Amino acid sequence: DYLVNTNEFGQGRINAVFANAYNKNKDWNEAGQATIGVVEKMSGLKIPYFAVMDFDGFEKTIDLLGGVEVQIDNTFTDYTFPNNSGGYIPAVTFTEGIEQMNGERALIFARSRHAAGPEGSDFARGVRQQKIIQAAKTKVVSLNIVADAGKINELFTIVGEHFHTNLTPGEMIRLYTLTKDFGSENVTSISLDPTTGLICSKILEESGAFVLTTCAGKNNQSIIDFFQNSFDTGALMSEKAVVWLADSTVSQKLYKAAETELAGAGLTVYKVIYTGRPLEQTVVYSVNQKAATLNLIKDRLVASEVSLAPPGIKVDPAKVDVIVILGE
Repeated sequence: DYLVNTNEFGQGRINAVFANAYNKNKDWNEAGQATIGVVEKMSGLKIPYFAVMDFDGFEKTIDLLGGVEVQIDNTFTDYTFPNNSGGYIPAVTFTEGIEQMNGERALIFARSRHAAGPEGSDFARGVRQQKIIQAAKTKVVSLNIVADAGKINELFTIVGEHFHTNLTPGEMIRLYTLTKDFGSENVTSISLDPTTGLICSKILEESGAFVLTTCAGKNNQSIIDFFQNSFDTGALMSEKAVVWLADSTVSQKLYKAAETELAGAGLTVYKVIYTGRPLEQTVVYSVNQKAATLNLIKDRLVASEVSLAPPGIKVDPAKVDVIVILGE
């Protein structure tokens, strides 16, 4: 429902950009590129690829996999899930716990947005869609589908009829190779919702439509900063770095401020004793490869990276990832 402006279609919801662009020339690539352009402008992120699959293809793909196992966080019932003739299907309920879903039920779970309670929102729906994607990916890997010629041929048939992307076949295989061992802990999920304080609801006077737009005092740069900071935080959480922090000065206040800063960013911080000479500047030494952690420390503590381990500190790569020595 986020309100965006496009040169070609004017002002409208971001989720209408793809359909508007496709309907103009019936060109999937044009629609994908139009959507990419709008999302890149809003988020500040570089997005090289798009992929879209229709509902029928979604159901067929899940059924081809033999269904998917999904964790349902909250019990909910949707009384107004649409059918294909302008009405509603009978009320459908999902019960908290693990459920094996076929294609039809997985589609309802992913699309439902009018249930009572916490599951009755676009944002809850987004979380459920991510669960289905992760469950499908897990099933593909467990079946080793790339080694099953019969299923691969069936999948290619579905893809040819229902799936559109600017990824080449080679890039899709490469994507599978890169991500087949990823678990949910390797995925960063970010929701731009009203709880961030960045976007607020609004009723458009000319149409009466409900939309979301930036709150008073915020602008698009605020949203760009939100996405950048969120991805940085996600990377930090996945690295789970352990930091040894030492002070070359006699300022307890300086040490406490640095410790609070690093711990507040989600790092595990331990105090160590430094017996070398006082340093004019804070330095950081990387023991294990933790790029996001290293960048955060260099930025937050204005630290210079050094290539030699600090004197007097016995480095154990099994116990520490980054060592920081505070300077004056």
